[in-house]
Amino acid sequence: MTFDEMSEGTTVYLDANVFLYDFNGASKDCARLIQRCREESIYGITSCLTLAEFCHRAMCMEAQEHLKAKGIKVGRPRDYLEEHPDTVKILHKYIAAIDEILLWARPRVLSVDAEQVRRSKKIRQRYGLLTNDSLVVQILLDNDIQAIATNDTAFSSIEGLRVFRPNDINPGGV
Repeated sequence: MTFDEMSEGTTVYLDANVFLYDFNGASKDCARLIQRCREESIYGITSCLTLAEFCHRAMCMEAQEHLKAKGIKVGRPRDYLEEHPDTVKILHKYIAAIDEILLWARPRVLSVDAEQVRRSKKIRQRYGLLTNDSLVVQILLDNDIQAIATNDTAFSSIEGLRVFRPNDINPGGV
């Protein structure tokens, strides 16, 4: 299903790639979905896990852009940032994006605890999901959330989960 098929009043978990596609301007569908959350026509929920994933990936994207503008080519921005902490100190767009998410999208930010990490093992074993994705599914189960907005195809195999995708990005992820 696409984001446009999400009915008003839907409670939906917002995955990190939705925030990333909005952050880098790659998807108008993601921007519209976040706007719908802002207008409260749908109820957007996320977790600290997802916000941390977004923060890390957006920081790396911003670093890549910053370094490219300086003529510095790096394979993995993460490695560069670990070796050059002064660069981390000057990055700011990703910080503003987190603040914007918390203000505009108005998601309810759910916590993750050690028990959820332990129980998510069963989800990994059943569906073959990676750790963070299995934790997201555990969060959804624990909070009776039956819909997710994502471009990650891994969630399609989860029984009973309605997966909504942007229509203007090829499936797969950032």
